[in-house]
Amino acid sequence: GGVVASPGAIPQTPAQRALVVLARRWWLRASAVAAELAKALAKFGMGTKALERALATLAAIASSPKPRALFADRNLHQLIMCAVFGACKLEGGKEVTFIRIIDEHKRLFKVTDGQKLYVNVPLPLDESPSSAPSTPAIGKSAADVLTGGAAGGAAPPEAHHTSCNIIEFYNRVFINTCKDVVLAAVGGSDAPVSYPMSPSASKR
Repeated sequence: GGVVASPGAIPQTPAQRALVVLARRWWLRASAVAAELAKALAKFGMGTKALERALATLAAIASSPKPRALFADRNLHQLIMCAVFGACKLEGGKEVTFIRIIDEHKRLFKVTDGQKLYVNVPLPLDESPSSAPSTPAIGKSAADVLTGGAAGGAAPPEAHHTSCNIIEFYNRVFINTCKDVVLAAVGGSDAPVSYPMSPSASKR
């Protein structure tokens, strides 16, 4: 609680009131999803501090112009999973791998279209394979988790320039856009000075 400041004044117009209602609904949904994930990931070491950082990260993204652009054409759950992973890397949840986040998310929310949610995450228009840093190929076991075990789970070639899997999205887009936001999300945190946030730098 306390990660989103109350508005300074009560909006007077119907349009403003409608926006406030939508924002509250969005925040309640984001908070609920993150809390469910945190509860499921507690067995891997995700604690209260990590949940607080994840929620604060989402609030900061929503209130900052550049990070807020990440919401365009993407599912809220995709950004929640990224925020949870980054928060866990900073708050001691070293056993919370991205694959475990995906696995628990799929189980909790009964995901049937893993291809759409975990594999084909839209990239910004200015992203391309030639300009993006290379990321390690996802092994077969990881691909099975990403696609729900379906055969041929890799993104189709024609989608390569416009989408990527969620781990690549985290490495190529989320971190580049939100690194400062994630690091500064919770004031006074005892997070480590180092920045071990890339899934490519740890066992996934």
